[in-house]
Amino acid sequence: LNAVVDVYFMADIVVSFRTGFATKNVVVLDPKRIVLHYLKGWFVLDCVATFPWDMVEVSENFQAFRAVRMFRLVRLLRL
Repeated sequence: LNAVVDVYFMADIVVSFRTGFATKNVVVLDPKRIVLHYLKGWFVLDCVATFPWDMVEVSENFQAFRAVRMFRLVRLLRL
């Protein structure tokens, strides 16, 4: 199931690079502006949430691992 979610998130990243956005009541469809807007916004969080952390061996007590798993939840709420 985790692999399916990872693939879905990766596809969403690709789609996000091609999806316009609204600003000041204007829809922006210029590809360069879309990429810059996404890179400055959700891109880093999306990449961290999409990384297959379950394949990385870490200690169960590792607090950073738990925090990273929370990014997935935030990502799901954004969708």
